[in-house]
Amino acid sequence: MTRRDAACLLVRRETRTNLDRLRSLRSRDKEDNMVAKLGPALVAAVCAILAPSAWAQPDGRPSAAEMERRSANIAQRYLAVWSAAGDGAAGDVPYVYGPTIRFYGRIYTQAQLAAEKRRAVQLWPVRRYEHRPGTLKVTCNEAKLRCVSQSTVDYAVSNPGKQKSARGSTTLDLGISFAGPRPMILYESGRIRGRDPSA
Repeated sequence: MTRRDAACLLVRRETRTNLDRLRSLRSRDKEDNMVAKLGPALVAAVCAILAPSAWAQPDGRPSAAEMERRSANIAQRYLAVWSAAGDGAAGDVPYVYGPTIRFYGRIYTQAQLAAEKRRAVQLWPVRRYEHRPGTLKVTCNEAKLRCVSQSTVDYAVSNPGKQKSARGSTTLDLGISFAGPRPMILYESGRIRGRDPSA
């Protein structure tokens, strides 16, 4: 089993563990069905990030072009995870983020960030986030093995139980490091650009 396969298997197991909290599950078959429904975006995102190091140069360092491509892919997968049902956005924290993260101006540990994301998921259980076409840009510093992805994101969220909803647009900046064995998000920031008052 390759390192990537092992990581993907671990993510699947973590996703299943989270789903154990759902009391309605009565059999392993039903549990696997729920994993299939709620986990694909998370598994796809993490497996993409932990892909083998074929993208490295002979000296083991990724090229600027490859870092740029991988960063754009991470940014796309990030929104796919946030738009998926369930709390996969919190479950992916140990696999996608660094040990400490600057998150909208504050320093978080992975555990703190996961808790923050769970609160957001509980507040808005229905979520849709999309990069506005043509706005995703990536700049990389090959010497420092770091990239920044920047985009405008259009979003729509709702909480049917509380009859609440919101929509609008925000900027999204992700700082990604390629210095370790896998890419890691080291900071995340953004700013609301507009809200729909009718939501």
